[in-house]
Amino acid sequence: MHDDPYNLRPTSINRLRAVLIWILLAVSAMPMGGWLCSLVLSDATMLLQFVAFVPRWIWALLAAIPLVPVIILVGPRLRFRPAAAAGSTARPSAIPVRTARVFVAAMCLITLHVLLVDLRLTNMFRSQPAGPSLAIGQWNLSMGDTEPWTGSLPKTLGPAGSGTLPQVYLLTTNQRITPFNQMVATLQEDGKPWKAHRKKIFTIITHLPVKSTRELALPRAAPLPGTVSKRQRWEDLYNSMADKVGINRRVFTGVTEADMMEIVLDATSIIGREVVIWFIDLPSDPFLSRDEVAESIRTWLIAEQAKPNGLRQPDLVVGDCNIPRNCRSLDTMLKAAGRPMTHGFDQAGWGIAATWPLGHPILHIDHAFTAPTLEVTSYNLRRTPVSDHYAQVFELVATDKGK
Repeated sequence: MHDDPYNLRPTSINRLRAVLIWILLAVSAMPMGGWLCSLVLSDATMLLQFVAFVPRWIWALLAAIPLVPVIILVGPRLRFRPAAAAGSTARPSAIPVRTARVFVAAMCLITLHVLLVDLRLTNMFRSQPAGPSLAIGQWNLSMGDTEPWTGSLPKTLGPAGSGTLPQVYLLTTNQRITPFNQMVATLQEDGKPWKAHRKKIFTIITHLPVKSTRELALPRAAPLPGTVSKRQRWEDLYNSMADKVGINRRVFTGVTEADMMEIVLDATSIIGREVVIWFIDLPSDPFLSRDEVAESIRTWLIAEQAKPNGLRQPDLVVGDCNIPRNCRSLDTMLKAAGRPMTHGFDQAGWGIAATWPLGHPILHIDHAFTAPTLEVTSYNLRRTPVSDHYAQVFELVATDKGK
């Protein structure tokens, strides 16, 4: 009798099992490669950005599904066992047990990375700091074909993690005029001096003093190679799919503008310092290179800061970036801030987070980044009755108290 440590002799049935296992491992290897490209290369090129736009937890899930039948087919032999002694006449097993072990071990590491880095599950146990905090609600109110929205901001966005209603609402409206006077009149019911400061597509509604605001048009992104007719076909394909899944149609061709509003907010009464906010809205065209867009914006923002009375270093960068969280191009753009910027979700959020499209959220494209002068203590997303974006509601505390 041969000494087969796995007791899986190369019979016809075992050979068929081996072929099936190899097929399943090959299927699992493809999303594993997508996960690795997203992690290492991110959106460095146009092709890679579509890989990076897929959330990493989805890549991990797609890789894990084929491994379930592999584990069943290999069974208890997946456990490590002593190898056959030297000089043994054992036959090699027909089943690729060792390869299956490598894949399962890799899947375990990928899962651990997703849970700790992408989903930030350790933030579940993060304690809420005591003391006053500045609560902010940001919402891209692009409403598509809906009528102008006249609802209540506090009821729609709700309170932040500590139960505090936002003291600042940051809104973008790039399609229809919204009756902000009616919104402000509703807010006035709490007896505070709410006021709307509006410049083009950007609006800040707050009862805190606003020292200054200015709206700037960022440079037009480089045109996408290819004819307009080809891009139009892509747009038509997207909108036909949007009709089927029930999300808003989009116009991509020619929409390559990016804008920013600089806000200097006096939040001394709450957190003991003023806050410089870069409120941004970046191009939504999915066929633009995000790497090129981010680099052009970085260069432009640095030049604007170098001008007399130019842009100030931000404490908070917030808005619809149309770039998913964890993409390299976001880091490229944020280099213009001149200091480290940390995502609010990474500081205080956890779980599967996505802000677009409404109803079937997949991509986390609305962001809030803070400099070391501020810390995010709670970060939540809110489903909204109109627009195709979720709102983000977060709280800030000062780490330097204005020093």
